[in-house]
Amino acid sequence: MKSHILKIFLLLIIFIALLFAESLFSQTPSYILTLTNDQQIDNMNFEFDIYLIRTGANSFEYANNSQYYINFNPAVINGGTLSFTINPGTCQLNAVQQILQSKLSVDIVNNRLRIAAHSPSGAGTGTIISNSGFGTRLGRFRVTNTVSFPVAQANLSWYNGPAGFFTKMFAYVSAANVEITVAANHVVSLTNPPLPVEISEFGAVLKKNSVSLSWRTISEINNSGFDIERTTPLDPPEGGTLKWVKIGSVRGSGTTIEPRNYSYEDLKLNSGTYMYRLKQIDYNGGFKYFNLQSDVTVGKPGEFKVSQNYPNPSNPKSRIDYEIPFASRVSIKVYDLLGKELSTLVDEQKEAGYYSAEFDGSNLSSGVYFYRIAAEKFSVTKKMLLIK
Repeated sequence: MKSHILKIFLLLIIFIALLFAESLFSQTPSYILTLTNDQQIDNMNFEFDIYLIRTGANSFEYANNSQYYINFNPAVINGGTLSFTINPGTCQLNAVQQILQSKLSVDIVNNRLRIAAHSPSGAGTGTIISNSGFGTRLGRFRVTNTVSFPVAQANLSWYNGPAGFFTKMFAYVSAANVEITVAANHVVSLTNPPLPVEISEFGAVLKKNSVSLSWRTISEINNSGFDIERTTPLDPPEGGTLKWVKIGSVRGSGTTIEPRNYSYEDLKLNSGTYMYRLKQIDYNGGFKYFNLQSDVTVGKPGEFKVSQNYPNPSNPKSRIDYEIPFASRVSIKVYDLLGKELSTLVDEQKEAGYYSAEFDGSNLSSGVYFYRIAAEKFSVTKKMLLIK
């Protein structure tokens, strides 16, 4: 008798549990739909995530005739053409409900990104939406421009109607495909970062054995400045990678929507071929590179030349620039007024190119001195003044 009563009691518990479960699954689920995790990839691409999370007790079986419309700031077009894609492998819906690239498009007339509805997969085939963490990621999406984005925030936001094509959410409730859209639950959690710097021009002008670099920014955000880097001539690639050397820096303009012009002089280079690039650095430490599109080749001098020492007078040091058009033994010597040799600055074989020698008069008295440069079929003597 007791056993029979116990069985009846257990059956009643199971029946009540089933009724409760059916009640849960037959009620409309609640949710939050979020735009988040936006990131500027480069000057022509930015990405963001869409997450869907269940917020109530009722199970949420996703119906893939849900559709999504996202407003964007038309200023980001900048005369280019936008495309809208989903990054492969980023959609966490099940295999039959994956968001396909064919369902993504740009509504350029209304300035909206569109993720169109699929044909419903049917009750029992839907993805059960998570209620933990960020929820279920519908995908990581990329917006690409055929030209550089201007300094303008994307300002993404949900388009929620009131009529026509707008963001709608569907779920399977008691085996029925039911719209459960609640526009107030469509939220935006974005930083909308603009690009830090957009460079429109970067060029070089060769002046004998000096290179004048110039570049122009259309606009800047958080720009600390630029490091100027180049390869040294005849450097072989190390493991296929060029060796870059920092040769200088130029301060940036911080944040500005006005164009800015910059320049840098790389002076007195030896003969050879050089490559240049800019390293643009943000105040937060982020950086990116802009490469000069063509190499710069400094040729060999056409004739022997020697400059006046500079500065002149020396106090106590100065430099002497000279050029030789072909390989030759070169000597540079310093003499006093009586013709006595005081020091030898250079005495060695040199290849054709541009060179500089240093005179140091630290151990000499103030006065007038001469220096003489001699090479194959060439010699010249110049006067210099030392003042301490």
